[in-house]
Amino acid sequence: MLIHKRLHALLQPTRLFRLSALSILSMCTAALLLCCNAFADETQEAFKEGLKAFNAQQYDTALTHFNKSIELDPKFVDGYYNKAVVHYQLKQFDDAIKSFNKVLELAPDDYSARYNLGLVYKKSGNAQKALAAFETIPSSHPRYQDAMRNIQKIKDGDVGSPQQPAASEKTAAAATTASTAKPESKPAPAKTSSKPENKTATAKPATPKPAAKTASSGSLKAQEYATGFSGPTGLVTDANGNLFVANFSKNTIFKVQPNGDKALFAAGSGINGPVGMTSDEAGNLYVANHLDNSVAMITPAGKISIIAKDLNKPYNIFYDTKTKTLYVSQQGSDSVAKIILQ
Repeated sequence: MLIHKRLHALLQPTRLFRLSALSILSMCTAALLLCCNAFADETQEAFKEGLKAFNAQQYDTALTHFNKSIELDPKFVDGYYNKAVVHYQLKQFDDAIKSFNKVLELAPDDYSARYNLGLVYKKSGNAQKALAAFETIPSSHPRYQDAMRNIQKIKDGDVGSPQQPAASEKTAAAATTASTAKPESKPAPAKTSSKPENKTATAKPATPKPAAKTASSGSLKAQEYATGFSGPTGLVTDANGNLFVANFSKNTIFKVQPNGDKALFAAGSGINGPVGMTSDEAGNLYVANHLDNSVAMITPAGKISIIAKDLNKPYNIFYDTKTKTLYVSQQGSDSVAKIILQ
């Protein structure tokens, strides 16, 4: 401020002097930008180191790095968010609550932080505050149904069940923006009957037909196929049997080969809260960006481009091969949008 005031004083006497002062101001501005970029790089590096330590379950080290990212940028929302998650892992619930509340102070519309705050209050036994947090989740948010389930559990007397918030993986490019929504816990599994029901068709005497074999209720066994995701949502396969998985909380798309090998397929600008996915004959993927209100196309080479904007909380997406048309469900307007590709 002192330098700026001095330059302002120099701008008064003559036009010639003003030009000279403006040159000085430009030089100071450039120096300030370089300084800011250096701080941003340091913030990014500290944040990345925190993520590495967190993924290695080195929570004390992760906390140190996230604290450093916050010291470098006191308004770094994702730093506070992940700091809260680490405190949760260390069962430091009071500190987790403080950090999530700091996120909401900086970004009041971060409903993922509100949902996570509800989980922490629930785990720590504060039913009243947990209910207050869950009740703020809008119906358009991906965690709305989970919030409703948690509300019902609390009303049924279930307080203190261990659901874990998930860490954010936003990196430097987004370090100056508020953290986006992230699915923080796995939805509760659907209840199934413990007693299988064996229903078979009764054959007609005139034209006897063998009854079709059907699986008894609850008799099919789900086998874990791929792990290590964070808030997996949309799924789609290609002609070669590869499975593509949308990672909502990390804004990434993973590719799982038929042999089970998993690798990052797409990430970065153009993917923001991916939910539904579909593919066309050429192997292009189409992604419903729930948080960005857009639809992205990803080529087989991994190139990302936005092909449609101004949707209203897009969720699921379907490709009609006959008409070359995408149909997108919109939670925000309770409607379905149509995108003609040709």
